[in-house]
Parts: sequence; C-alpha cells; structure tokens
Amino acid sequence: MRMIFLLGTFCSFIFVIAQENEHKLHLKVIDQDSIALQNVNILINNFTTINTNEDGNASIVLNNGEHNLHISSENYLSRDIKTYLNSSKSLIIVLQVNNIAL
Repeated sequence: MRMIFLLGTFCSFIFVIAQENEHKLHLKVIDQDSIALQNVNILINNFTTINTNEDGNASIVLNNGEHNLHISSENYLSRDIKTYLNSSKSLIIVLQVNNIAL
C-alpha cells in the first residue's frame, strides 16, 4: 500500500513539473491602424503553424525557452520575432502594409 502511495505521489510530482515547463503564448496581430488581422500565418520554431482568428488572436502552449516566430500575411511585410518564455506571455504584433505588393 505504501509503494502505491509513493508511486502516485511521484507521478503527480512529474505531472506538476511538466505543467510548470509549459506556458501559453497569446498573440494579437494588428495593422498600423490597430485593425485586427485574421488568417495571419504564424510559424513557430520552423515547425508548427497557427493562424489568427477573426479578432486577430492566436495562442499556443510552448515549453520554457527561446522561440522563433515568423509572422506573414498577404499584402503585409513579414516579421521575425524571438521571444523567451518562462511564464505565460501576451504579445501584440503590428504588421506594416507591403506597398510594393499592392
């Protein structure tokens, strides 16, 4: 019985540690007039892609550490951003119109 209790405690401890190493990154993408941009592609660490919703918002859970974001949308200049997560974070990203594309 004692062994089961210790095993349960150990598993709970590992679960808590795993949760402490993951944090939510909230993103809001707007243009220079503060208008929310939907369907903006956000490539994270050259691996995972998420898109903004109709309110310009997107979020993802990531591990502690540095993360590279590549933000792109048709008719806007792309942006590359590095961010470091050790807690949940919110970022507002402003995209500039690509006048050449228009």
